Amino acid sequence: MHNYPPNQIGEKLAAANFAATALAGAVERFIDERNTLGERNIDALHSLGFVTSEQRLAVYDIFTAIAEMRRIPHHENPFFQRFDNRRGIIEGYNTFLQRYALRTGERTDIKPPFMNEVTLGRLKDSFAKIGMIDGKAPEHIIYDAALCIGSAEAGVRPRIECLAKMVDKPIYEIDNIIMLGSSRKLWPLKKTKDGTSFPEPTLYEILAKRLSERDGKKVFAYEVKNFVARMETKETAVEKLALEVAAHPYFAGISWPTEADLITEIVAETPAFKDKNVIVINAPDYPDGRHADAARTIATALKEHPDILYPRAGVLAISSQPFIRNQRQVLEQALSENADIEVIGEGIKDFTPKQAMLCLDSLARTVYGALAYQKEQEKKREQESANKLQEIRTFSDSLEKTR
Repeated sequence: MHNYPPNQIGEKLAAANFAATALAGAVERFIDERNTLGERNIDALHSLGFVTSEQRLAVYDIFTAIAEMRRIPHHENPFFQRFDNRRGIIEGYNTFLQRYALRTGERTDIKPPFMNEVTLGRLKDSFAKIGMIDGKAPEHIIYDAALCIGSAEAGVRPRIECLAKMVDKPIYEIDNIIMLGSSRKLWPLKKTKDGTSFPEPTLYEILAKRLSERDGKKVFAYEVKNFVARMETKETAVEKLALEVAAHPYFAGISWPTEADLITEIVAETPAFKDKNVIVINAPDYPDGRHADAARTIATALKEHPDILYPRAGVLAISSQPFIRNQRQVLEQALSENADIEVIGEGIKDFTPKQAMLCLDSLARTVYGALAYQKEQEKKREQESANKLQEIRTFSDSLEKTR
């Protein structure tokens, strides 16, 4: 028996009380999770990377909120359906999210359904529990490579600024810098019928330079911006609007700026990168016409620079919420599982209905990506088994011939 000094007895009792409370809470969550989700859903969600009871119950709450918000019949919620195995359960999650959570156009075109404050608060709390709200800071100081994940200008500027601040601090050692861009055409800053505008203002700086080179005289960015603002356009979706504006005779002979051009321009005007070798990736669109996403830009970088993104590399990626979880998954799947991957970025400061829809979209992509990767790995294992079986048969046949 220990005889503690009087001044330590209170501390020991407080610590014991804290431990007992924590244990009681863990047991309560364990029982609540079993009663709410059942073993099969717990197993399926764990395989998708939701490793704690709190995270798995949060995903359940998100699905329930979607069903209530969209007025979806109870039987369509995959948590209340019967599936034969883990794959079937995950397929059910994926089908549900693809139908009710995935956006169909660009992020700027999202029009969220009505959400009351209760639903919005519920979604915010649930997404916070699965790591899609709060920002993440760097955990290490030495990295083999830093990747800045591309986005529209309003998203990519803060990411590049975040990386520039790290480069400016002597404490951080970053051997290689890669900016992940794409061939997506930049969107003109133009009001549409519903009053929405698309702010990629650096577009006009780049266009002014190219028009000046074409015409042999100085053209100012504000002149280009005013010209576009006066144009009569029919399209409202950002991508089609960009194509319509780019086709105007005023821009004849001009290559319309892309996301990769935007990133190059921002890098050039950032003092921190002045003496650095910064690689800008220009990932092409998918064959079906979809713009390159994080997965495609990362795959392009891996193909073009395997010497930098080697299997055991320490990789830092700069993103922002609510995309950090999904883009970490993409990186883990694209690079070797032995790579040391860290994804950081700003959190969500104002959780609006539009932000809620972006969170839902990102969750849908995370589940789809995990499912696709699981299928790919299973197919690979099946092929490896078939190859080994063929080798055994070939060896057996060769033995028979030598007899």
